[in-house]
Amino acid sequence: MDEYTDASPQNDKKRSARAWLDDIQQAEQSMADWTKRAKNIERIYLDDREEKTDTQRKYAMLWANVSVLQPAVYAQPPQPAVSRRFSDRDPIARAVAEVLERSITSIYDLSDIDSPIKSARDNYLIVGRGTMWVRYVPTFKTEQYEGDEGTELVEVLADETLAYDFVHWSDFIHPKARRWEDLPWVGRKVYLDKEAGEQRFGKEVWDKVRAAYMANKPGEYAKAKPDDKTCVFEVWSKRDNEVIWLAENYGEDVLDRRPPLYMLKGFFPCPKPLYATLPTDKLKPVPDYVYYQDQAQEINKLTAKIDALEDALKLVGFYPAGADGEISSAIEMALKPGTSNQMVPVPGWASFVSGGGAKQMIEWLPVENVLVVLQGCIELRQKLIEDVYQITGISDIIRGSTDPRETRGAQQLKAQWGGTRIRPRQEEVARFCRDLTRISAEILSEKFQPDTLWRLSGLKYPTAEEKAAAEKQIQQFEKIARLMAQQAQATGQPPPPMPPIPEEIEDMLKKPSQEEIINLMRDDQLRSYRIGIETDSTIAADEQSEKESRQEFVTVLGGLMGQAIPTAMQVPELVPVIGESLLFMARAYRAGRSMEDVIETAVENLTKKADSAGNQPPPPDPRVEKIKADAKLQEQKLAAQVKNDQAKTQIDAQETMSKEQREWAEFQSRDKLAWAEFQADQERARAEMMLKQQSANQTWVG
Repeated sequence: MDEYTDASPQNDKKRSARAWLDDIQQAEQSMADWTKRAKNIERIYLDDREEKTDTQRKYAMLWANVSVLQPAVYAQPPQPAVSRRFSDRDPIARAVAEVLERSITSIYDLSDIDSPIKSARDNYLIVGRGTMWVRYVPTFKTEQYEGDEGTELVEVLADETLAYDFVHWSDFIHPKARRWEDLPWVGRKVYLDKEAGEQRFGKEVWDKVRAAYMANKPGEYAKAKPDDKTCVFEVWSKRDNEVIWLAENYGEDVLDRRPPLYMLKGFFPCPKPLYATLPTDKLKPVPDYVYYQDQAQEINKLTAKIDALEDALKLVGFYPAGADGEISSAIEMALKPGTSNQMVPVPGWASFVSGGGAKQMIEWLPVENVLVVLQGCIELRQKLIEDVYQITGISDIIRGSTDPRETRGAQQLKAQWGGTRIRPRQEEVARFCRDLTRISAEILSEKFQPDTLWRLSGLKYPTAEEKAAAEKQIQQFEKIARLMAQQAQATGQPPPPMPPIPEEIEDMLKKPSQEEIINLMRDDQLRSYRIGIETDSTIAADEQSEKESRQEFVTVLGGLMGQAIPTAMQVPELVPVIGESLLFMARAYRAGRSMEDVIETAVENLTKKADSAGNQPPPPDPRVEKIKADAKLQEQKLAAQVKNDQAKTQIDAQETMSKEQREWAEFQSRDKLAWAEFQADQERARAEMMLKQQSANQTWVG
């Protein structure tokens, strides 16, 4: 939840607000000397002085130096560079890297991260410390939900993003420590208006906070308007694993206490601040101005002297008055502004000429000594300015400025020399932006919904269900191919080729699923092992250098391809080695990173073609093929002749069989008739015998 919109504070019996306020007061006291120095330096930078009392002319040395260093240490927003930690084939890690890189880039563009980074940079260059704060900001909308008790209104997540707050150096608080990693807690002052305060803590609580704040600051806020912002403290305690909100003079209760919204690797939602020169025993930076403040004060003194000498450096002359000064009116007219190219009348011309003219009549105030002193002051001030440039490293930047008319070697030498002293500052700003990007990536991975990530990155990956359906589809293709092969084998035909798999299905199966990507993003340990997060250069890009880098990459790639392609055609077994060599070369160039995926896909395709070519037999010999064709033709003719003979024999056999069948049928018919006649004769004989016996019996009885 956004710490500015959640209106459900939670309190328990942990450390009281008074204990936390005591810690904050001790932390501010430990930095009191640094705070005083920083306020004074900031006042000098802004030329914040009393106009009525401090009218002495000064040289804006600090402002000029900061203006030179600003574009030198940071000139453009950071560009996230998320990549696999190890350059091996890991499609899931590659997808996670691409999603994170694109999502962070979109958020950087939408949130205008350039403005707060520049403010932090200016604090870093002026007072020696600059920092920022990262916030997760969800947006909710109300929708109707049909529940068991009827229609209910529920809040659902509509959108989510990150906010980047610049924290002024005077609003950032932390206790005494030797290293940033040793800090048990960090905090900041947050200024909320009436609407934000009531939405965050409730109207009743916020009214009490406002009243206590106004009472605690009577001198500064006696005339404060009701809509002025009120200061509260936000503290992230690594020691207690909690986030606390509290206000001064509110009582023993904190305004809110809860576990952190996200578990970051460094716990704090802010990167390690931009630090100038930092002692090894405390987190109290030394501003750069301290190292040349003596020279700056001398330069201001000389500037004031130069200003006074310039006032004394004026044309002043003396001429006679009274009776001897009858030409005084003519002299005054001649010296008036706007009298150039004019004729001035002189009364008593004869006496004027006899008296030696204007040279004798006017005595000028000597200013030669003033001019000598003025020139000496200017030269001394210029020497002090050069000393300041040497101290700050600005002299190296000046030496690094090139002339387009110079030779290329001279320009390169100057550019290299110009970056020697300024490079540590550039690296510090780059480190700060990298830490900021890593915090953003952690919050994105832990809190953002998958739909938001796909929308921010503009990428689309299949779900596990879609990949399972695609695999079933391929299984169907394979089943159909097996059935077709079986049918072809049954008919003695060669097996038909397997039907081609749709290209979109092949592409889908090559990609990791959404679930695999999100699982890796949510696993902090695995993500840190497999994903590396950096940023591109934040200083002004050297267009010529970028062109040369790209040209060198294309030249090396072309040379390697020119040697690799003939070798791959002659020895297909070397295609994997050539592919890995191409990838090894591309990963060495920043300009080749965008082509790495294309090269890797092309290598995979070449490897598949090489494997299929290796499984194919060598090309046939034409003479052998002709002999085989002639033999096959003769074999086909012989087979046709045998087939004809078999057909004729079968016909003859069928004719012979038909004749025998007819004779057998006639024989069976004749046999059946004779047998019937024989049976009839037998029956007649038996009947006659029986009749004779009956007649004989009757005669014997009678």
